[in-house]
Amino acid sequence: MRGRLPNITAPLGLPKPELFTPKIFKASTCVEEALRYAEHQFKIKECKIGGENEAHELAILNWINEGLTNIFNITKGKVIMPDNIFPYETKAIACVQTQMQQGKLVSSMGFAPDLYMRMDKKIIQQAKTQGFMEDKKQRKICQSLLKDNPNFEKFLKLYEKFKQSPQNMDLKSKLTLYYQACEVRDELSLLSNSPFHWLKQILPFRKQITMKNNTPFDTIYHEVGHIQHAHSCPTLWDYYQTNVDTKNSPFVEDSFLVSEFINSKTKQKIASMVSAYARKSPGEFVAEIYSYLMTGNTMPDEVMKLYRLYDGPTVTF
Repeated sequence: MRGRLPNITAPLGLPKPELFTPKIFKASTCVEEALRYAEHQFKIKECKIGGENEAHELAILNWINEGLTNIFNITKGKVIMPDNIFPYETKAIACVQTQMQQGKLVSSMGFAPDLYMRMDKKIIQQAKTQGFMEDKKQRKICQSLLKDNPNFEKFLKLYEKFKQSPQNMDLKSKLTLYYQACEVRDELSLLSNSPFHWLKQILPFRKQITMKNNTPFDTIYHEVGHIQHAHSCPTLWDYYQTNVDTKNSPFVEDSFLVSEFINSKTKQKIASMVSAYARKSPGEFVAEIYSYLMTGNTMPDEVMKLYRLYDGPTVTF
């Protein structure tokens, strides 16, 4: 046949697939601008943080906005954003609260208003509890244990920078340092406390992901993972059951799913492939995996099988 060939890939009458347009993040220069960004880009209805001063509040808001922008771009817009952001006055860095309101799931993300200064205290506390951050002898032992981890030395250099001038280190650098300190702590705990037959299966994978892609947005990825999980569970009650605090729940039956997860040697071993925090509950296991997926890690089949068992949200890139 001569002439132009018919277009067989886009038949007449069918709409063309929409092209994804990524959002381009630019740090705001004032609090009002950062609040507008959250409202206009992510439809966040109410956004309040506060802070020790306006500069610290702006740094926190820019951190949140950049983290949410990253998730939006990574998932090509296939993500459910928080409905509200509020100040969260506890020891934790952040939290998520999800409720049913007028037949719709509504999720609010809470962040510590004193986060900027709190990170200093958390890093110093890590240094006190982890002798290797200050004691040269213990540091050498850690270096021998973590010799296959190329990022361990980078972590130590970042800590030295913090010690010299914590007031000149920006929020994202402090968060990265803190996350890395927690990862090293967990890795050393894993090496010290896990049965040998576990280590043979866990360590090869742990070496691939430990500190591989630590970013200052790990907490945001984790909390957004909770929001996606609430929507992927069959009911809100099913979601609640994966996050019950077994120590404080007044109803034993409420905490069965978490208790079974904690007491299952097989599930605890699988969770250890992800992180120490992933061993806490099925809900934290799912949120930790979501966070790892957002930073470019791939998970073994047995980890993803358990993730799907607990209705972990589908992640598409």
